[in-house]
Amino acid sequence: MTEVSEFEVARRIRSLVLQHAGESMVYKSWGHTLASNNMTELPGRINTTVDVSGFTKEQFDQLGFGTWDEDTPVRLIPLWLFPFLAEGVEYTAIDGDKITKREQMDSDHRFGCLSFGILPANPT
Repeated sequence: MTEVSEFEVARRIRSLVLQHAGESMVYKSWGHTLASNNMTELPGRINTTVDVSGFTKEQFDQLGFGTWDEDTPVRLIPLWLFPFLAEGVEYTAIDGDKITKREQMDSDHRFGCLSFGILPANPT
């Protein structure tokens, strides 16, 4: 059996998030409750986490990680990935604070990305 990379897990999660969002928007017969449940229950159905610490700059680009400014290589985490982030990884806030627990992150976002990020494995 082939081991699936963390990047591939993240790609699959993104695909499922987009599929569920599409279903929730298009299937009007579902109503608001079913459409909402379709999205809010998704993390529990996927039931996995992703360690993004080994991702390259190119992988961050492919998954929609943002940049804060040109002076820092920190890549901001897209909101859709928030429920799936692994614990124990060092995340860096835009103010420079470092944390290792997802529960310490603020889920507020700007332009679709959290105010927390991570350094790419190849920052250049």
